Formats: sequence, C-alpha cells, structure tokens
Amino acid sequence: MFCNIFYSFVNFYQPYSNIMKRISDCYEVSTPGKQHILECNMSNRESLNESLFMDYDQISEDYDFVTYALLREKRSSKNNNMKTSHVITSTLNTEKSLETYLDEYGKFPLPDWMTAVIVRDIANALLQLHSNQVLHGAVTLENIFLMKDEPSFCLLTSRSHARKMESDKIMDSRAVDISQLGSVLFRCLTGHEHGSINLDSLPFVISPEGVKLAQKMMARKFCESVHYIINHTFIIENKKLSTARFLNLNSN
Repeated sequence: MFCNIFYSFVNFYQPYSNIMKRISDCYEVSTPGKQHILECNMSNRESLNESLFMDYDQISEDYDFVTYALLREKRSSKNNNMKTSHVITSTLNTEKSLETYLDEYGKFPLPDWMTAVIVRDIANALLQLHSNQVLHGAVTLENIFLMKDEPSFCLLTSRSHARKMESDKIMDSRAVDISQLGSVLFRCLTGHEHGSINLDSLPFVISPEGVKLAQKMMARKFCESVHYIINHTFIIENKKLSTARFLNLNSN
C-alpha cells in the first residue's frame, strides 16, 4: 500500500514540478510585424511526455535493477559455500540493530575487536553491492543488524535508498557509502558522532589506527574501494584476537 501511495504521489507531483521548471526555461521572442512566440528549451529531449515521466521511470528502473541484482547475489551466495552474504533485505532473522545495541550500551566505545568485526562485515556487504553496481546510500547504525543464527553483522538494503550506480560516477557512489561507514567506525571507536567531541579530552585510549582509518574514509576525496578497508591494519590485526567474537547482546 505504501508503494502505491508513493508511486501515486510521484506520478501526480513530478509532472507538475517538471512543467514549472520547463515554464521557467521559456522565453518570448518577437520580430517586427509578427506576434510574440513562446519558445522553450527542452534540453534535447524528444518530447514533453518524455520529460514529464523520466524521473518516475528512473525510480522504477532503479527498483528493478536493485531487485534483480540482490536476487543474483542471493543465488550466487547459495551456490558458493565459501561465500557468506552480508546483505539482507528483511529483519526476519536478525537479533537487533547496531543502533539499538549502542543505545543500550551507552556513549562508550566498543572493543576494538568488535568494531573491526562490524566494519569488516559491512565492508563485505558493500563489496557485494558495489560489485553488482548497486549504491546502498544509507549505511547507518539503524541499517546494520546482528544476525540471530550466525555470528555476523549484515547490512539491511531497501529500494527506498538503494539505486543503480551511474557508469560515470561509480567512484563517487562508492565514496558515499564508504564515508557513511566511516561515520559508523568513528561512533564505535569513540562512542560519539564525528565532530561532536575533542578526542584528546576522552578518559579512555582510542586506537590511532582506527581513528585514522575513519577520518580517511570520511574524507571527500576518498578514492579507494572497500578492499582497502577490509585489508587495513586496524581490521586485520584486531580480528585475530582470541576474545569471544561478540559481547552478550541479549542482556538487559
């Protein structure tokens, strides 16, 4: 029902917004002895109908592309026993979100080993999505979930934010997701949002390697792929620890 309402809204509103934009692009020309003629710049589009419905069609195209890409990813993960999918489209088999856990845990940093596991798992989720030319677009605490039946974190992916990457903007699209994951890393390391605290004033020691990685990921010009994160020293060294993989997330 939500999708129907959403599509109805887009179908109703988008044409009018485009019409208003087109009108603003119009101008009057005249020649001596002739009537005024209203001319418009259609931006090389073939017809007015094409311009009216292009944005609506783009939403539909993104939805179809992302849906099929996730189905292909799901099938490939089943066929390859060595590959674990960290992308989910439902919370049916999840324990709780990272946002819920951190709200319960308080504004303190997570252990480095646990932070490394979270970032590595979500980086693997982005690797799966980016390999299928899908931009996630919302790598946030509320979309990262601990799974019930396996000791891993997965990234919830929805048509409301995921979309097909444009071929000429793949690097920029990857950087958007990686920057958001960088913010998650900073929150796990410090217990605070980026920019909301002075790191030197904290009463606990924070991994300098982890902070450098988070800051690099959040930089505007970050040009590496998620392989860089998965193979980073902070991730590699901390995941080797023999500590139990997860804290007791079920405790009240």
